[in-house]
Amino acid sequence: MCSVPPNSVVDTPFLEFPITTCPTHERFVTRRPGNLQAILSRPSMDAISSPSSPELSNSSPPPPTAAAASLASQRQYESDRKRRYRAEQRIHRRALKAEVDVLEHQLKWLQERQAWRMQATRLFRGMCTSMDLNRDLRGQICRHRDLVRVLSRWVQASIHPRPLAMRRCTPWLDSTLLADPVARQYGLRWLTDRVYHSAMVAHGALSSSNVDDIATVEIHTDGTDDLGAIESHFQSTVLANNGAIADCMWSLFTERRRSTVHTIEILVNDGHLLYLRVYDSLHDTMSCILLRRYDLPTRVVFARLFLRTDECFPLQPNEVRPHAFGWTIMERITDDVTLYSSRLMQFAPVTTDGELSVERIAAVFGVAEPTRLARPTILAQIQTNALRNLVNQRRQTDLLLHERLHERRLVRADDETPLGDRSKAS
Repeated sequence: MCSVPPNSVVDTPFLEFPITTCPTHERFVTRRPGNLQAILSRPSMDAISSPSSPELSNSSPPPPTAAAASLASQRQYESDRKRRYRAEQRIHRRALKAEVDVLEHQLKWLQERQAWRMQATRLFRGMCTSMDLNRDLRGQICRHRDLVRVLSRWVQASIHPRPLAMRRCTPWLDSTLLADPVARQYGLRWLTDRVYHSAMVAHGALSSSNVDDIATVEIHTDGTDDLGAIESHFQSTVLANNGAIADCMWSLFTERRRSTVHTIEILVNDGHLLYLRVYDSLHDTMSCILLRRYDLPTRVVFARLFLRTDECFPLQPNEVRPHAFGWTIMERITDDVTLYSSRLMQFAPVTTDGELSVERIAAVFGVAEPTRLARPTILAQIQTNALRNLVNQRRQTDLLLHERLHERRLVRADDETPLGDRSKAS
């Protein structure tokens, strides 16, 4: 085997071994298989890289470039800057914490110093609230005391018997409707309740199996041939539901019908309570009519009252005000059959000079020359004319009622008709 001289480079096509690197700079050294002794006899890397070797004296690493030096300097500057920033933030945090401690201590001292003022303010506000509530309660007590006093006087005046020979069993009819708004609301309902209970008592006492048509007028006297009251009673059977009849009758009362005789002014209308003033130009009378509706399981009741005195509308000179009370009961017999019953008790109309005389009442009912007739004759003619007026009035009312019922049936039939059938009918 031939040995390879040291420090010689032989260019042979043999396979090269891996590359080794010089400790100081990168250098490629080519190794090829050969004698182990030749390999071991080669000089070490330190000898090769020593400056004494003339071949390697000029192969030292190049100095660093300017770009690398600038990058290192910038990195060092950023590191120092962030270190100083963190140190400044730590100092600032300690200063803020110390300032917070000082402010909290100062706030606590101020709160302790102002505690009495806050307590006094809170107590003062509570005292003001209590005084306002106390004042409101005292005012409410005064209003209730005045209301009770007014209602007490009103009830005492209502139950006091009339200074007449004929003492009616219903002294509340002479009650005055007060002008006080609260007492007025109580009065409206109290008066209609009295009429309603009277209707229930009378209906229970007079109820029977008689369903015949009735139209009667009765004259009540006090035993001295003076006119005490005129009582009218009407009864008929209507082939309709009692609720539908009640709705139609209520609409007749509540709507403003155009009439050349009557002028209507509705004062209260809350659905079941109606208070209105009606001027009758034919008889020159001004009526204050109070009407209330009561819906019961088997009947509907209308309580009606012609007020005699109203503080909001006092009697004027030459004014004639009718005075009466009555009720209308629509009793259910079947779903489509109703017994219609109505009663009205009319007393002598009143004026600023008192009640009308029998002669003037006779003139209102169309009695000719009542001053020349005897009292029994006058009363008999009043009864006859009142019955005729009742029949005529009921005929007109029944006509209007049947028209309303017919309109309701048409509307209901139109609502129940399918759309296809409507188009065919049209």
